[in-house]
This record gives sequence, structure tokens and C-alpha cells, in this order.
Amino acid sequence: MNQKKYLSARQVAEHCQVNLKTVLKWIEVGKLKAYQLPDSGVNRISLEDCLDFLKRYNMPVPEALGSYGLPRILIVDDELLAISMLKRIFRANEFEVEEARDGFEAGRKVEVFKPDILLLDLKMPGMSGEEVLREIKSN
Repeated sequence: MNQKKYLSARQVAEHCQVNLKTVLKWIEVGKLKAYQLPDSGVNRISLEDCLDFLKRYNMPVPEALGSYGLPRILIVDDELLAISMLKRIFRANEFEVEEARDGFEAGRKVEVFKPDILLLDLKMPGMSGEEVLREIKSN
């Protein structure tokens, strides 16, 4: 049986690095789905609802929640049309997508974004895709 994971409002505040009152306001105005435990008034937010909220408001998924979130893909290509098309496809299939337009930017984004998948153009000006891959592997 697949068990759902729930977070307290305080945990959401810690993950999002905001004040607890901010999270309670999000719940109060209906931006973040939550339910209250009977007789205690303590809020519980499903992990799925928390991730949906972060995605809807273009907020970064905290690293601690990342393993529970959408799969992450980094698209590295120098052609804007290719990036645009691939982003639409992957976002429609529930991926968190980042892009890099050259090897240097790809190296930085791998460190910060920590993608699950790297889609890499092999023929780019400057640093080839193979060079980018070697550099990433060496780090």
C-alpha cells in the first residue's frame, strides 16, 4: 500500500524558508490546501499538495523535498527552438525543467539544480557536449 506523506505547516515553513504565519496565511486564503486535525487545530498538508503549490507559484522545490517532487531534467542546447520544444514536452509530462545554452552554464546548473536527467546536445560551439559530460563526471 502506497502511504501518503504529510507535512505540518511548520515543516512547510522551514522547507520554504518563510515564517510560519506566512504558511498559515497561504492556507487561510486557499492558496495551499490543508486540513486541520480534530480538536487541535493543527494543520496537515499532503506532500503532493505542497509540491503542487510550489509549482503553481514558481517557487523552488527545496532539496529535502526534491526526491519526492517531480523528476528534474536539465536541457543543454544552443538552439532556442529545440529548448523551447523540449521544455513544452517535458513540462506537459510533469518534469521540472531547467535549461542551459552552453557548457559553462550547464556545469553551474548541474551543481545548483541537481537534475535527475541531463539531455545534452553533443555539437555546441565552444565546449562540446562530450567535453561538458567529461567535466561533469570529473566533479
